[in-house]
Amino acid sequence: MGNTEIFIIGSLIFVTYIFFLLRMVSKQHKIQKNEENTILKTESQVKKNQKD
Repeated sequence: MGNTEIFIIGSLIFVTYIFFLLRMVSKQHKIQKNEENTILKTESQVKKNQKD
């Protein structure tokens, strides 16, 4: 195999790795954001109930 073929294969592996890494980070960010919003809603309801 020549250097060009090895470079292309390596680049494809790298691009695939980066794609799935960014996809996983984005997915986890959405999950964390939803959990954080749930916690904030719960805390605001508790504070509201304490005032009443």
